[in-house]
Amino acid sequence: KRLCSLQLSWVNLSRNLLRAYRSIGVVYGDLSTSPLYVYARTFKEKLDNYRNEDAIFGAFSLIFWTLRLIPLLKYVFILLGADDNGEGGTFALYSLLCRHAKFNLLPNQQAADEELSAYEYGLSRQFLEKHKRLQSALLLAVLFGASMVKGDGVLTPAISVLSAVSGLKDAVENFNEGVLLLIACIIFVGLFILQHFGTHRVAFVFAPVVIIWLISIFTLGLYNII
Repeated sequence: KRLCSLQLSWVNLSRNLLRAYRSIGVVYGDLSTSPLYVYARTFKEKLDNYRNEDAIFGAFSLIFWTLRLIPLLKYVFILLGADDNGEGGTFALYSLLCRHAKFNLLPNQQAADEELSAYEYGLSRQFLEKHKRLQSALLLAVLFGASMVKGDGVLTPAISVLSAVSGLKDAVENFNEGVLLLIACIIFVGLFILQHFGTHRVAFVFAPVVIIWLISIFTLGLYNII
C-alpha cells in the first residue's frame, strides 16, 4: 500500500509539473510580452530622450504592481480557491454563486441546487435574494466581465505580435510598414494552424521559447544595472 501511495503521489506530482511547464507557454507568454508595448505606448519618443528617471520608474512601478496585484493576489489567492466543478471563469463563478443562493436570472437551476442552497443562510445571501435589481446588476457585471475577456482575447494577440515584429523597423532602415503587417499575418496564420494540434501541444512547444525569453531579458536587465 505504501508503494502504491508513493507511485500515485509521484504520478500526481509529475502531472502537476507538466501542467506548470505548459502554463509557462500559455499564461506567462502573455504576461512577459505585455511590458513590450506598454513602454512603447507610454513614451512616444525613445527612452534616451527622457532624462527624468521618475517617469521611467513610475511606468515600471505601474507595470510591476499591476502584475503582482492582479495575477498573484486576485487569481492565485482568490479566484483559484473558487471553482464550479473544476471549471473557472466569469460564468463559472456566477454559476457557483447561483448554486448557493436561490436566485438565478438564467433558467438553468436544477433540483440539486435547491438542496445545496439550503445549507447556509448568511446575511449577504439574504440581501442578494431579496433585491431583484441587485441580481440584475450582478448579471450585467458578469456579462460585462465576459465581454472584456473576449475583447482582451482579440486585441492582445494582435498587439503582442505587432509589437514583437515592430523591432525590425529599428534594426532595418527604411523598413516598409506593409512588410511588417505581412510578417504579422504569416505569424497569425501559423499560430492558428498550430492550434489544430491542440492547446496542450502548442503550450509544450512555446514553453521553452518563453523560458529563454525570460532568462534573456533578466540577464540583459541585470547586466545593464550592474
